[in-house]
Amino acid sequence: MEDLTGKQLGVYQIVAPLGEGGMAAVYKAFQPRMDRYVALKILPRYYASDPEFVARFKQEARVIAKLEHPHILPVYDYGEEDGYTFMAMRMVDSGTLTEWILENQPLSIEQIRRIITQVGDALDYAHSNEIVHRDVKPSNILVDKRGNCLLTDFGLAKLVEASVKLTKTGGILGTPAYMSPEQGMGQGIDYRTDMYSLGVILYEMVTGRPPYQAETPMAIVIKHIQAPLPPPHKYNPDIPEALEGVILKSLAKNPEDRYATTGDFVTALQSATEPATIAHVTAPRLQETAVVEEDVLLTPVEPATVAAVADLPVSVAEETAVSPTQSKKSKRNKIIAIVGGFVILALLAIVLLNVLDEGDDGPNEIDTAALDNNPPGRLPENGRPQIDSPPLPPLGERPPTGADADTQELMDNAAEAYERNDYQGALRLYSDAIDNEPEVAVAHCERGYINRELFMWDRAAADFDRCKNLAADQELDDLYSEAVGMEALSFFDMLAETDASIDELFLPLDEAIEESAAPNWLPCERGERLFGYGFYDEAIDDFEACEENADGAYWQARSQIVIAQIEGDWAYEDEEYETAVDFYTQLTYLEADAAYPHCLLGYAYLGLSDYGLALDSFNRCNNLAGEVDPDSRQWAMEGETAVQIEQAFDEDDFEAALRGYNRAIDLAPDNVWYFCERGTVLLELGNEPAARDDFQTCFDLSWDFPDLHDEAESLLQELNND
Repeated sequence: MEDLTGKQLGVYQIVAPLGEGGMAAVYKAFQPRMDRYVALKILPRYYASDPEFVARFKQEARVIAKLEHPHILPVYDYGEEDGYTFMAMRMVDSGTLTEWILENQPLSIEQIRRIITQVGDALDYAHSNEIVHRDVKPSNILVDKRGNCLLTDFGLAKLVEASVKLTKTGGILGTPAYMSPEQGMGQGIDYRTDMYSLGVILYEMVTGRPPYQAETPMAIVIKHIQAPLPPPHKYNPDIPEALEGVILKSLAKNPEDRYATTGDFVTALQSATEPATIAHVTAPRLQETAVVEEDVLLTPVEPATVAAVADLPVSVAEETAVSPTQSKKSKRNKIIAIVGGFVILALLAIVLLNVLDEGDDGPNEIDTAALDNNPPGRLPENGRPQIDSPPLPPLGERPPTGADADTQELMDNAAEAYERNDYQGALRLYSDAIDNEPEVAVAHCERGYINRELFMWDRAAADFDRCKNLAADQELDDLYSEAVGMEALSFFDMLAETDASIDELFLPLDEAIEESAAPNWLPCERGERLFGYGFYDEAIDDFEACEENADGAYWQARSQIVIAQIEGDWAYEDEEYETAVDFYTQLTYLEADAAYPHCLLGYAYLGLSDYGLALDSFNRCNNLAGEVDPDSRQWAMEGETAVQIEQAFDEDDFEAALRGYNRAIDLAPDNVWYFCERGTVLLELGNEPAARDDFQTCFDLSWDFPDLHDEAESLLQELNND
């Protein structure tokens, strides 16, 4: 957005820029008639020309204007002038809670209690007015000079009673690091989502780190949905037991298990942090504990979860519900679609999580054991590619930087702090190096990586932009190329935490790739993101270019894996099971130590009614999963059960089919299709009361699947009419 300093908007004289986010820029402005400074939030022209976006912005102003609370930033005015839409708010001279924490750490429990109480009271007041904030996070909490909090940026707020939704259908609103599980799954939300986000802030202030960390927004969302919460005492052994209990309850996965109101949350916190119980207790500094996060074991992800988080297509099982009068072959296809659809979507979610956890900053690493064999298709003729050095040099191991001895020492110490996961220490040291010698381009790039570790995307983008400009002036071509790519990735991650459209989200990457100096790994990174958002056609295009052009074997191998995965899934969805077998077989070679490709292969063989090979694949999946991959192990057992059911149908052995469905429901009691399917088998066996119970369960649990819900209702009506 262009600099508007000095411009007059209505009654406001713009004085200086304060900051810019994904939706609007904020300026300091003077209002002569009231003799006061205000914070003016201004939409860029290209947003202001969008009626839907302007309506959203005006809703924000009206929502906040209704709120009068000492800890909610008041809105004075809003309007339109000269193609700009703006909103005037109280001017707060200090900074955000994020900055306050960094400046005041280590925090005492008394300080934490005061902050959470103020914000919690503000939220409880908003909730009593039927307003949900939806994006509670430290950067949306201002702290004035007296240490008082002001909750701001209700830009994602939604009136609970409103019948018109201005947000795009199917979008996920909020910031992944503070997003509730139900928000991440795209489900309906209420005040308990805000309570969860506030619980994340409390967790972070008490332990010095957020509960879940990963390299990309989607990976964090999936962890909030699926991963067990690391107990706070793991990172702060001094935390009182009562306070830990408050945190655990506020961060319950099920909203019903949280406090009844945010006011109750605040009351419980105050009781757990009475002065007598917290003497001499302080929280660790952010990241000071340098704890390496352990591997997370995930429970199976439901299709709705995958669709909401990754924007993937919903399972074909929704379209395959059939009546008991259909043929056994139709039933067999339906079982394949139901079980296979669930498992492939769930497996894909875990694959995406593993991919996203690998990181996105160029220096990626994969398990080279995945390339031990020579599958058909895309592997080079000489067999297994060797994984080279990462595409980008690790911090502190670059060619000479041109810095003087003092600056170089600061940078070396910063790189060592980074290796210890002391990101705050590394950030301070890089900043000192830049203050000491601001023209050292590489220092700006390396500080950019640290800011990315801290999820400060805007600061990272600014660092890479400065690095890029200095590198251009100093003719450092490789560093310039690196900075172009990393700046684009940082803009992408910043926009991913807003309600930006898909086109807006990918625009920084698209523009950077068009530059002649763009790094050859940047299309690979765009491909990963397209894959994660479910744009498989575009992802394949990027990965094919990546496989051809990117340096190093990492992206060569990664491209082969993703292409085989997508092509196999497409073939499976089109019921081209032989083609699916070819691609999934290739995937088993490419990821030889992974369990999930063998489960995928098993379902493809099941589609061909090749029960022997299907069982062999599921057994291989089970053996590779062992104790370290319980998700794939369960899917393998479900696959073995699906084979049992299919064979029983082929032989008209409904007793055996019933045993199979009983086992399937024991393994996956949340799979609603199993109940309708078992009900049809019970009808074949003449057990109408038990069939009615299964159809009723199917009806009660299938609201998210309209076709199946209607089918269950029809079956119940038929039974009731007989």
